Amino acid sequence: MMLPFALLLVIMLSGVGTNVTKAPSKWTFSVECYECELINTFRCSKIKTCEYDIRRCMTVSIRVSPRELLVFKNCTWNCTFVYAALQPAETPRQALKTNSFYFTHCCSGMRCNLGGPTNVERDISEDTPIEYELDGSVRLMASAFFLISTFIITSNTLTRAPLLGGVC
Repeated sequence: MMLPFALLLVIMLSGVGTNVTKAPSKWTFSVECYECELINTFRCSKIKTCEYDIRRCMTVSIRVSPRELLVFKNCTWNCTFVYAALQPAETPRQALKTNSFYFTHCCSGMRCNLGGPTNVERDISEDTPIEYELDGSVRLMASAFFLISTFIITSNTLTRAPLLGGVC
C-alpha cells in the first residue's frame, strides 16, 4: 500500500516547479528604470532605458550629513549590496560618523525603483552646535580677576600726577 502512494507522490511532485529548480522562461530585457541624483527626496521623474542585458534597477541613499541624504537611482547588473550574506561585517559605531547607507533597494522589473521611504523628514536630525574645548582656556572668573586687577593698577598709574615734578 505504501509503495503505490510513494510512486504517486513522486509523479505529482515532479511536475511542480520551485523558484530554486526552475529559472524564469523569459527575462525582461531593455528594462526601464528611474535615473536621478537627488537630495532629501526619493521622487524622481526621469526614466532611462537600460542596456539590453542589464535587467535590474537600484535605489541607494547615503547619509552625507545629519541633515542631508543623497539619493541615487539607476540601472545595475549587480545587486550584491543588498544581499545579507555578501555584506561586510558592521564597523564599530561612532557618534560623529554620518556617511552611511540609509536605504538600499534592488529589483528586476519595469520602473520598479519608484519611490522609497516616505518618512525622510523624521530621520533628518536637528542642527546641533559643535563645541570644542580649547587648549589653554581657563575659567572665566580666574581670567576676570587677573584682568580687573591689571586694569585697576594700570588706570591708577596712568591717572596720577608725575612723580618727578614735571609740568603737566
